[in-house]
Amino acid sequence: MPRGESKWDGEEKGGEEKGGEEKGDGAAVEIELTSLDVSPNNCPVAEGLDLKMGFTLSAPLQHAVWSVKFVVDSVNARHVIELGNTEPENLSAGPSRVHFSVPSIDVTGVKPCTLANMGLMVASLTGRQGGGRVDVVDVNMVVQVEKRGQELVRCIYSPLE
Repeated sequence: MPRGESKWDGEEKGGEEKGGEEKGDGAAVEIELTSLDVSPNNCPVAEGLDLKMGFTLSAPLQHAVWSVKFVVDSVNARHVIELGNTEPENLSAGPSRVHFSVPSIDVTGVKPCTLANMGLMVASLTGRQGGGRVDVVDVNMVVQVEKRGQELVRCIYSPLE
């Protein structure tokens, strides 16, 4: 079950980022990321997240699921904060969109000095094709967290910019 809300719909074309990997019996599924919008931005690190992405698939993908996580690394520890998954969907080849949303990001247990660093927001697309599991792409968004006054503020950078 998703911890966040998600919605799929088909549209949009253009773009830059590509990825794809086959782990089943079919041809590799390739993706072209055409748009990415993250909001809010320049906000408290624990504030909610609204992620919208447009993409084009080269082939159909069954049981497609986007998983979103926030990864914070330090010299002594790696914290992976799982934000949730979309519901499984069967996607056709061609343009599509995904909308993922969570009301907050639980950073409890991560020291402020560890948070005040660079991290990654990762949206991973997996599915099934040709009877096997396929890891299609990891969309990596650099997250810079800095202290402003008494507050930790995040800024998420799009890989398309």
